Amino acid sequence: MKQILNITLISLIAICFSSKAAAQQGTIQMSNGINVRINTKITPSGNSSGLGNIYSSNSGNVIHRVLTDRVNRIYFGYDLLIKKHKDKGKFTVSIKPLSKTPDSLIDRVTAPTGASRAGSGRNRTSAAVSSKRPDYKNFKQRSLPKYPDDITVSDDDIITLDLLENRSTKAKISDLIRISESSGNFTSYSSNTSLLNDKPAKDFSIDDIIFRIERPIIYIDEKKYSARNTIAGKVSWVYIKGKGRFIFSIQPQPGYNFRKIGTIRNNLFSYEFKNEKYKFVSNAPILGLGGNWNFWVMHDPDYQPRYETTEENPFIFGAADSVKTLFR
Repeated sequence: MKQILNITLISLIAICFSSKAAAQQGTIQMSNGINVRINTKITPSGNSSGLGNIYSSNSGNVIHRVLTDRVNRIYFGYDLLIKKHKDKGKFTVSIKPLSKTPDSLIDRVTAPTGASRAGSGRNRTSAAVSSKRPDYKNFKQRSLPKYPDDITVSDDDIITLDLLENRSTKAKISDLIRISESSGNFTSYSSNTSLLNDKPAKDFSIDDIIFRIERPIIYIDEKKYSARNTIAGKVSWVYIKGKGRFIFSIQPQPGYNFRKIGTIRNNLFSYEFKNEKYKFVSNAPILGLGGNWNFWVMHDPDYQPRYETTEENPFIFGAADSVKTLFR
């Protein structure tokens, strides 16, 4: 039975978030095979603000979690260590002081291990950050007041981590952390649904469908590659060294140069561009439970990654809730 564990680490300061900030999320597959989804929830909820997110799992079994406040030029965070417990289906979770700075995470040159980027979040395991990002070297760190003892959780449990509260607005920010050994547990139609969603029900639409890529085998013409990335979003993308970035959408995107040149067949999607054939074979269906569908592709030749790729692994993956997010 799924459990919800609540941990309070609240720091009472005037960080620049309010009742107008919205939930954001990142999904990460760690090197030990454990899948983690972190939803950043601000209550009461509303439209997005200047609060930024960084999630990174480039350090083995550690996730470096950073929240940034661009107005006050400060950042907070913690390290999340997750190990498989001796009992099957259980995990040992440690929450420790943050051991990395925002710039050290963003300026890494190691190859990505796979995850997602959503909303205003910056997920350094899967997505290079826009050249318009703030200079985090000038940000000051603010520590959280306390850290809990190690805890043991079961597969698919949710940890609610209360982090910050604005004294004047009474708005509160929490991380909802869901842990599972199966990435299939995170397969969902919605790319921006909170783990504990108190919003009213609405009619389902195409805007609620996500484009998911899970540890794909990739063919460019006849050359074969493999990647450990797992990403999901309303808009997904892949940067390929020497070829630029390709952005994928299940529907047209007015105002952007998308072309309907892609085909999805269950867990395989493919397209042809400039006489080259691209094929991605995912470990799970691309949309929902599968099916054959068309999709739209946009080529972004000007995209510049923030770190080097290799000939063996020339890919950077990412995802977002909108195309607009990718060009901020």
